[in-house]
Amino acid sequence: MVASSLVKPCRNPSPSTEGMENAHPTAGTVFAETLRGVRCIRLSVRTDETASPERQREADDIAALVFWRFDRAIRSMGDMYQLAEWAREHRKMIVFAEGIGGGRLVFDFRKPQDPMSELMMLMLAFAAQAESQSISDRVTGAQAAMRKMALRWRGGGRPPYGYLPAPMPKEHGGVGWTLVPDPDAVRVIERITAALLEGKSPHAIALMLNADRALSPSEHWKAYKARTKGTTDADSETEAPKKKPAPWRSQHIVTMLTSPALLGWKMHKGRPVRDDQGNPVVATETPIVTREEFDQIGALLAPKPTAEKAPTRKDSAALLLRVIHCTGCGSRMYLNKSSGAYGCSSYKYGTYCRPPSLSAERGWTST
Repeated sequence: MVASSLVKPCRNPSPSTEGMENAHPTAGTVFAETLRGVRCIRLSVRTDETASPERQREADDIAALVFWRFDRAIRSMGDMYQLAEWAREHRKMIVFAEGIGGGRLVFDFRKPQDPMSELMMLMLAFAAQAESQSISDRVTGAQAAMRKMALRWRGGGRPPYGYLPAPMPKEHGGVGWTLVPDPDAVRVIERITAALLEGKSPHAIALMLNADRALSPSEHWKAYKARTKGTTDADSETEAPKKKPAPWRSQHIVTMLTSPALLGWKMHKGRPVRDDQGNPVVATETPIVTREEFDQIGALLAPKPTAEKAPTRKDSAALLLRVIHCTGCGSRMYLNKSSGAYGCSSYKYGTYCRPPSLSAERGWTST
C-alpha cells in the first residue's frame, strides 16, 4: 500500500464571490487542505510477471485512488459489507479506478445519513460474487472433463517426478499439453531403483542422494521453472527470502516409487483417474517404467513382516521426551535404550548431524 494525497477544497470567504449563484462549483475555492489516500495493489501470485502492477498503479494515480477493480478489494459480499462499514465509520471515500464497464466508481461515505453508497456497493458486490462463482464452476467443470482425456495434461500444473509437460503432438490433435519423460529425473529414478536392487534402504538412498547434492523433486521442478522462465537465484532473492533447499527424504522416495503416477497414470486426490470402462487414463504415451518394473519396485518397498512385540508402557524411562531438542537440526531427541543416550531423529529424514546428546545416566556426552 502506498500513501497518496488529494487536494481538498475549502471555501474562500472573499466577498468577491458573493451573489454568484450560477458560478462554477469550484469558483472561489482555495485548495489549502489535502485528502490522504491509500493505493491498494494486489497480485494474483507473489511472483506475478505481468504488467498488472504498473497498470493498477497508473489507473490509481489518475483516480487519486483506492482500488483498481472490485476483485482487488473484496472476495465476497461479506468482505464488501465490512469495507463499507469501515468507510462509513471513518468517513472515507472509496474509489475504484476501473469499475464495471471500465468507468470510475466513487463511493462517498463522508455523509453517514446517505445510505445510497452502501446499497450500490453491496449490489455490485453481489454481481461480482455471482460472476466469480460462475467462473469457478466453469473452471472446475473444464478440469473434470480434461482429466478424462487420454494423454492430455493440465497446463501450468507440476507433473509427477520423472515427467515434463510438452506440447501435444499433431498426431494427437496438437491441442493442449501432454507429458514426456524428463531425462535428468529418469536417470535419478534409475539410480534409486538400482540401489534398491542392491539391497539399500530408502533411508540410505536418501543419504546418498543428499551427499551427492542431487536435486529433490521439488527443487528439480523449481530449477526447471527457472530455466524455462530465464530467471536466476539473484533475480528471485529480491522478491522473497531464499529458503534452504528441500532434501531427499526416505518417505518421499517410497511415496514416489509406489505411486501409479510413475506409470504415467493420471491421479486425482491420491487415486487413479479411470474412464467409463474402468481403465486408467494416461497422461503420456511413453511411460518411464513398465507395469512389471513398477510391481517389482513395489515388492522391494513393501513393509517387511515383523514379529508381534510386547505392548510398551506409557510411563517410559525417556523422561526428557518432548523436553530437549537437537542443537544441530532442531528436532526432538529420543532415548536410545541400547546406549542409554538421547539422540536426534534426523537419520529418519535422509539427513545426518552430530549434535551433542544427553545420556540418561551420565549427563551430557558427545556422539
